[in-house]
Amino acid sequence: DDAIKVHQDMRLSATNLKAGNRLLCELDVERSHYLHVARGAVACDGKSLKSGDALLIKEERALNFMADEDTELLWFDLP
Repeated sequence: DDAIKVHQDMRLSATNLKAGNRLLCELDVERSHYLHVARGAVACDGKSLKSGDALLIKEERALNFMADEDTELLWFDLP
């Protein structure tokens, strides 16, 4: 098994969005979230993000994403 073991209350997810695709993420307001743009460019609720950019998200119920180009996102769900 090549999985990385993390001894914390967290979950890591990755997603790929093709240019022009949209994604709605519903969030648990009791948790924090960290988004990292691994490659590409995306708008998050109107805020432009590009490769290497990141957001720390707290107390949000939902976020809307639209890929400006083919994009890979890493999503951390944290306590």
